[in-house]
Amino acid sequence: MSWSQPLQTKAELETMAAYLNAIGKKCREAGMSFGYHSHSHEFQKVDGTTMMDAFISLTDPENVFFEMDVYWAVVGGASPVEYMRKYPGRFELLHIKDKHEIGESGMVGFDAIFRNMPKAGTKAFVVELEEASTPNILKGLRESALYLRNAEKAPAEHAGGQGQII
Repeated sequence: MSWSQPLQTKAELETMAAYLNAIGKKCREAGMSFGYHSHSHEFQKVDGTTMMDAFISLTDPENVFFEMDVYWAVVGGASPVEYMRKYPGRFELLHIKDKHEIGESGMVGFDAIFRNMPKAGTKAFVVELEEASTPNILKGLRESALYLRNAEKAPAEHAGGQGQII
């Protein structure tokens, strides 16, 4: 599931978490996995918690996994690594993204994220270049690939070999 509108109350959080759990259970029973992809608003406070904290704590790991978009987590004021440590095993997918090219903004601590992938339960990751800083998108893609290839430890090694940089 790629989106939930911003929720405003604890009751709405509980209702949405129950919905995610129910859909996830139906998917699991049909032999499929069900996950939720975050954006920035899931990290904003709602009745003393966040949508992300409520969704993770109120869903069954057998029914719902999470794909944290690390860039949107940072934009939302959260530390991806803190979430990875707080909820071990819940982030089967990571969305590796930056404002432009990967590593370009200096906002996202990718090396720390890559080191914490095993704890987070990350099995694979998706790399996105939503917008290049140059009109030449191929140059932006190349810069992102080079950044990932030269990272402290290649992300593919952390994701159980599932990620591949070509």
